Amino acid sequence: MTTTAAPAFTLLRPLPKTAIFYKDAEISYADLAAHSAALASLYFSAPGERVVLFAENRPEWVSVLFSIFRNRCVAVPVDSFSPANELAYILGQTEPVAIFCSGKTKPVVEEALRSLPGLSARVIGMDDADFPAMPVGAIAAAPILAGAADALAAILFTSGTTGAPKGVMLTFGNLLVNLQSVCERVPIFHPDCRVFALLPAHHILPLMGSIFGPLYAGGSIAMAHSLDPAEMVATIRRHRATIMVGVPRLYALIRKAVMENLNRSPAGRLLYRLSAAIDRLSVSRVLLAPVQKKFGGRLRQLVSGGAPLDREVARDLTVLGFEVLEGYGMTECAPMITFPRPGAIRLGSCGNPCLPDSVRIEDGEVLARGPHVFPGYWRNPEATAEAVRDGWLHTGDLGYLDSENYLFITGRKKEIIVLPNGKKVNPA
Repeated sequence: MTTTAAPAFTLLRPLPKTAIFYKDAEISYADLAAHSAALASLYFSAPGERVVLFAENRPEWVSVLFSIFRNRCVAVPVDSFSPANELAYILGQTEPVAIFCSGKTKPVVEEALRSLPGLSARVIGMDDADFPAMPVGAIAAAPILAGAADALAAILFTSGTTGAPKGVMLTFGNLLVNLQSVCERVPIFHPDCRVFALLPAHHILPLMGSIFGPLYAGGSIAMAHSLDPAEMVATIRRHRATIMVGVPRLYALIRKAVMENLNRSPAGRLLYRLSAAIDRLSVSRVLLAPVQKKFGGRLRQLVSGGAPLDREVARDLTVLGFEVLEGYGMTECAPMITFPRPGAIRLGSCGNPCLPDSVRIEDGEVLARGPHVFPGYWRNPEATAEAVRDGWLHTGDLGYLDSENYLFITGRKKEIIVLPNGKKVNPA
């Protein structure tokens, strides 16, 4: 998959600006670049070889990721909660030259490797005494360049509800299309943004929205160090996050907590009703300023993906003064198929196609095509041929485009029930 063509874009510039806020630390772009260079020297590899990243979110996770690209290798991020048998399957499929792990995940790696006696991969522990420390105040380091557009950047394994997980191959070109969409064509991410990073980065949504997006745009990451709600809010406030990337379950919990608190007082209920009646974000942020203040006063946009967001949750969060950006995508599109434009949100919709003529509806199913669509599943041509037909990715999701090209998702194709009279019914 690798090629000698010129790099498509710069992944990381060694700037003096803070790239990651984590606990008490402020890690600059230059620190990340220097650390990635030190980590890249820990293993021998050839371009295109795989490197597994098996650890929880932390700044070292990010510098390991960039070290993989610095060595022209392919990143294989794995869920840090994966059991040994699942990890062993991924290791057997990808045959990595190195495995980066944490103290928590290292025993799982050792157990998985015992079932793969033929695999010779160097295990590098992020919590080991000889693991290079993150530099502070680094001055000089070479920028990290992406491979050519058709060079393989990462393999992300999707959880297999039926059968073994499939490895989604993503190229640097796939990544770039997404980054250009949200950093250039519609600058959701920009140099002044600070993204609260909570979701595990082995998933494509947080990988792109919480890591690549802000760093490509020159912004910053406020990385969560705890899943405790009070600690999360404290991190958002302390580091003045402007964007949160989350999933519907998270936003449902936030909405529940805020609304319960608001409804305790007549004044809170009145301000909510007034905000809903006026229905303007700028006014809502003034009327419900105390809600905004609880989250640091700068949190403006809530990006949602991974599953449909309940319309009532989206509505309440909007009334509270947050702009809810619900997109639609798949790992196979790195991930965006459609996304909403700030200032042009349509409640219940997943926005517009990220590229012209890249989405169509066939027999009720959403189909996608374009440079953001993956080249195929790792070592699985049969699954690739089933997913991509005549250049169109068959998503398996049902939906429709309205007259203004907004996409609405209505269900899953596999869930459709066929009645004895032949009529097809969506169980929802």
